[in-house]
Amino acid sequence: MFLDYLVYCRALGFTDRPDYGYLRQLMSKEFSARSFSGNEFDWQEASAISSRAAGAAGGTAATAASKSSVISVQDEDDAGGGGAA
Repeated sequence: MFLDYLVYCRALGFTDRPDYGYLRQLMSKEFSARSFSGNEFDWQEASAISSRAAGAAGGTAATAASKSSVISVQDEDDAGGGGAA
């Protein structure tokens, strides 16, 4: 089914508009055929495992540090440091 997806996409011309419903259907069929469960990606699963391991070892400082860096980046964006006038 994934081959059908690639063949269809490669056959599209520059100005052709893709049939997104058809492409979505191909991916849904592939998803079902391979018995994927849920919408998790493998890196999310690995992240959850490492988070549980860090929590068990008392490693909450890394999580707090990453949250504070996200907050500081958001604060800089809110301050209007750069952008179009």
